[in-house]
Amino acid sequence: MDKILKVVEIGFGIQVRMIAATAMLAALINCGGNDIDPTIAAMDWSQLLAEAQTLSYDNLFRNNEEYVDQLVYYRKAEIIQVYEQGTLDKLSSGSDHQYRLRAVVGDNSWDDIVALRYDGERLIEGDVIRFVGKVNGLYKYEAVLGNQVTIPDITIIQSRRMQ
Repeated sequence: MDKILKVVEIGFGIQVRMIAATAMLAALINCGGNDIDPTIAAMDWSQLLAEAQTLSYDNLFRNNEEYVDQLVYYRKAEIIQVYEQGTLDKLSSGSDHQYRLRAVVGDNSWDDIVALRYDGERLIEGDVIRFVGKVNGLYKYEAVLGNQVTIPDITIIQSRRMQ
């Protein structure tokens, strides 16, 4: 480590900093800024289901801080909006696309909306999935009418399309 610091001090600092910044940016892009434990990422569907909690939307929203970094399972989520975040070389799933989704979870109403981070096969509005994901916290955005909206934010680890 001392040798690297000396190299930085004698003129190679710009190159070293660029390499470090590029590696950090690649790591953030590949995981969407959300570190998924490699052990969890390697689990199969049945293992994830055994580890995940099934929560009501109200419980997830009201007590969100208690569930950050916890695994949750939703047996039904209807995709209502899809934003492609960009095309990357390859993501951890083997996909080359990363998406930001909004979905209605459960059978209740359009009031139970979550934000989802997802990399995988293309999903479209109207698709219904079940998924296991990691709770990130709350996601805030400005709606079309200019009002602020806050909804739970989840990174999908694995999903199954139902339609």
